[in-house]
Amino acid sequence: MPDARTENRFIAAIKTLWNGLLEAPGSLWVGSIFVLVIGGGLILASKVPSPFGWERHEPAELARDIGIALIIAPVVTIIYEAGTRRSAKLEEMRDYINATMASFVTKEVWQEVKNQIVFRNVARRNVLIKIRMLREVEVKGQTKTLPDTMAVLEVRYEYDLYRNTTRTGSIRVRHALDIHMWDPDLEVPCFKRIEVTEGDTSQIYEESTLIEKYNSEKGLFSVDVDPPEGQSVHIVTIRHEKIFLPGMYTLVMPEIMAAAEKATAESNTIHVTIEDLPDDIEANTTTWFAPREFVHVAQTNVWSYKWPMLAGQGFSVVFKRRVPPTTVEAIKSATDSVDVATSGGEIKPPVVAQIESTPRGEATPPPVPEKPKVD
Repeated sequence: MPDARTENRFIAAIKTLWNGLLEAPGSLWVGSIFVLVIGGGLILASKVPSPFGWERHEPAELARDIGIALIIAPVVTIIYEAGTRRSAKLEEMRDYINATMASFVTKEVWQEVKNQIVFRNVARRNVLIKIRMLREVEVKGQTKTLPDTMAVLEVRYEYDLYRNTTRTGSIRVRHALDIHMWDPDLEVPCFKRIEVTEGDTSQIYEESTLIEKYNSEKGLFSVDVDPPEGQSVHIVTIRHEKIFLPGMYTLVMPEIMAAAEKATAESNTIHVTIEDLPDDIEANTTTWFAPREFVHVAQTNVWSYKWPMLAGQGFSVVFKRRVPPTTVEAIKSATDSVDVATSGGEIKPPVVAQIESTPRGEATPPPVPEKPKVD
């Protein structure tokens, strides 16, 4: 018995054929009906008894066969015409679009745009990212405290995966860690849990089942999904990532990101929330490609992005230390102490108060640049 997916494809094919038949020219319909009438007449004539009393009925059988052929021929012609006419119109439309775009960009650029945007089969929608900064992590049952210049981010990244076209077949979903930041003592970065929900079925990957789908050398988790037409696959990943402070956490998108299919003016493509941020750390979320930037919700650690984000684009969550009020006052006092002498145009050097951000004898190591990854 065919499943619902097969029935939907069959119904879609019938609708496409019917639309093609409606677009067929009137002259084709008139000619086909005329041929059908002749074919039907020959079949009826073949049933009339021979007035000559022939023992063999070759003329009648020949008339019947020709009549059947004349009935089949217009039916096949109309169906073929409906399919080829629609294909021809699509091809003509493609040629027109290609010729139009060639006047704006080069052929190579337009081909790359088609490969990266037009031909992509999936999109990630309703993206929610929650980040929690950890100063302590548990490794093999032991709690380890991180130095002041380092932190581990617990990142929950979830979204709905939709097909963009009616093409069938499985879709490879990939998520990558900043594996170049691997720390054997902390055993990070690492995936903690990944959940893939297709319809009413949910598959959870953790521990042994997660290892089966995980490439430790590349820090890459991959799984194949097959969302039904018009439906989505909900994916949730939870991971631990290591960063330095000050520093940043960057995500580069491998697929097109968009808001909900029936989005409103208030709908967001990406929603970022940072929880449990220490008092001495402040954060900001940026795309690095103005004017498309995240909007910060005042007095919160929440940012939203409402525009589509193309494959290869991304964003960073930047963490830096808050400037203590005493430091701000010291800088202001040093600035106010500048005194320009009136005689001889001599400028006296300002008296700058010594500001120590770290204990004497300890130096804050510079942040290690982090390589953006595709996720």
